[in-house]
Amino acid sequence: MLNRAAIPPHNVRRFRLHNFVGRQAELAQLSTWLRESPVVAITGSSGIGKSSLATALAYSLMTEFDEGVIWVSAFGADEFRIYDIIRAIEDVLATGITSQPPDKWEILALQQLYGRRRLLILDEIAQAAPETANRIAETIGRIGPGGPGRVVLVGRHLPPPLIKLAGSYHLKLGGLTESEASTLVTQMTQLPPDADDLQRMREISGSQPLALKLLVPIWPAASNGQTRPLDNLLGRHPPEEWARCFETILGFVLDDLETSHPTAGQLITRFTLSRGGGDFQAIQALYWPGLGPAVDLEGAIAELIRRELLQYDTDEDRYFLHPALLRPLMAKKLVSIPSDKQQDFARSYAQYYLTIARQYERVPPHEWNQLERDWANIRQGVEQVTQQLEAIAGASVETLLARIDSLGNLDTRLPSDLSLMRDYALALRAYCVQRQPPSGFRWLAAGVVAAQALGDSWSRTLIGGRLCTLAYFQGKYDLSETWLRHSLNALVPINDIPRLSRIWADLGALYKAQGRFQDAIDACQQVYSLNEKMDNWQGVGSALTRIGSVYYASGDLESSLNSHQRALAHFQKGAEARGQAIAHNNIGLIYEARGEFEQAIHHYQESARLHESFNHLQGVMTAYGNLGSAWYELGDFPTAIEWYQKDLNLSEELGDWTGMAATLHNMGHVALEMDDLAAAQDYFTRSHDLYIRFGLDEFAAEEEALIQIVRDRRALRG
Repeated sequence: MLNRAAIPPHNVRRFRLHNFVGRQAELAQLSTWLRESPVVAITGSSGIGKSSLATALAYSLMTEFDEGVIWVSAFGADEFRIYDIIRAIEDVLATGITSQPPDKWEILALQQLYGRRRLLILDEIAQAAPETANRIAETIGRIGPGGPGRVVLVGRHLPPPLIKLAGSYHLKLGGLTESEASTLVTQMTQLPPDADDLQRMREISGSQPLALKLLVPIWPAASNGQTRPLDNLLGRHPPEEWARCFETILGFVLDDLETSHPTAGQLITRFTLSRGGGDFQAIQALYWPGLGPAVDLEGAIAELIRRELLQYDTDEDRYFLHPALLRPLMAKKLVSIPSDKQQDFARSYAQYYLTIARQYERVPPHEWNQLERDWANIRQGVEQVTQQLEAIAGASVETLLARIDSLGNLDTRLPSDLSLMRDYALALRAYCVQRQPPSGFRWLAAGVVAAQALGDSWSRTLIGGRLCTLAYFQGKYDLSETWLRHSLNALVPINDIPRLSRIWADLGALYKAQGRFQDAIDACQQVYSLNEKMDNWQGVGSALTRIGSVYYASGDLESSLNSHQRALAHFQKGAEARGQAIAHNNIGLIYEARGEFEQAIHHYQESARLHESFNHLQGVMTAYGNLGSAWYELGDFPTAIEWYQKDLNLSEELGDWTGMAATLHNMGHVALEMDDLAAAQDYFTRSHDLYIRFGLDEFAAEEEALIQIVRDRRALRG
């Protein structure tokens, strides 16, 4: 029994171990391999127990990977994407990766894996497109070898670059042994199986665990000569034919279900429309209406669980379809639901999960994880209404957004379709920016279009205010400015000061990124004035900091110093340590740029002291690095090395490997000045290796040139 206090952060679902038996030899083999190799692979046919084995492996090794165990899988029927890995890391570790610009995500994610005692399990990675598989292989290759992190690849088959990574550490999972099959049947029925029945079930199922689980509940009724439709499967289970064999078994089981429990059969048919499982309330509200009395629902669910057609997660109080069942069920059963009924259900589904999506605006971001269990369903709901909007308009949302001001009425018989789209965008507007930028831009764009078509200018303003942020992250500066200006035009007449302050701040950041420094300063001055009106002293201090940063970027050091000094005085008056720490660091940068290094050192030391007072290690690390730089400029190389070493130690503690590379680069230059060529070569080599590890080839090339310079000097000395 695992000590729950010792369990690291993880997202591995225990329900996968329901009726899990045997596999001890495979678990031992995989555990041994993971001590030898950074990557192992598990492949096998659908229903063979790959994910259950990976789950059992994860729980058996939890205490060894005490920095986290991260399970990654694609949402529903979607292909596996790089973003699925990033999102899973964020779900488990809450590092803030997705609140950063998207072009930084992969390196930030890699920094959470490299050099860490973390286990990453990539499930059903066969669904990855070739380009994605190549990128994943490249990323995994950067994590090891040599480090403590490990990766388990799971899939029916694996793309060639991933197979190559695993090499000989590749387990091709087969069926259960006779002893394991007997244990499974006994566990399910509470009785040891008849030897002849067990042999026949094994022959029909090929000892595949899921197929065997499906046969066991119906076997007493089916064994009296009624299994003849399955006789042609006896002993015939080559891997290339297994999908067809499994569909035959599933069809037989479903036919029996529809005969003996027709409402349960209809319920499982409807439940195939779910992408993220569902709790009892969702099943009651979405899938059960019209099938029977409310009192019969629990019995239908219990029957589906007994037959292994539905899985129950006791930890989350939630029901799921096994992925191996989802695909054939969708193909086999959904044809029985008329298309208009499917459309009606899709609308009801979207409406139901909109009520949950709205909670993202009602709870702070650090509490979003409690809503994530329904994210796959929310995602499907918003994607359905986005596709419906495009079908109504006959154009993509990007096209519609480009001609938003000339957009006429959209031809729809159901205005609720537009309302659903608008309401999803309103509910997810903050979430899209911080957690779902890849698809979020499309959804927010659709929300803007829907609001425009509905004549809802206020909703258009609210959604557009977030859309501009995603456009900025994507480098679409003109589009970002357009929507910021739209928001300003709507907010000025109603004097919504808090929102106006945020819009002007975003405009300031945009203009600064474009090098439009005077426009940026004017925008930040607006932020200053608005926060003065609100008597928001923290907002005033932040505005002064923004103004100072723009002046610094423009090269006007005098004006920058004046603004940051005003910010410091402001934060000192309010006894706000964080603001003071930032102001001291910024002032130090200005003095250093002016060549006044002793003044710079004073402010860097104050910044370090304040950051230490509230345990902000990233700020402390930055101050240490700046102190190293200032002492280097003063020519005190031993002191510079001391501060850089402190910076390096903190970088390693925080796992900021690219920061470590930059610090090692600086230490190499100091060592060169000290004429310590051996140390210089060591620093540059370590920096080079880290840059290579993280795919920063241009920086690595610079280190190679410096290493060669050191070698040449050493050669000259003989």
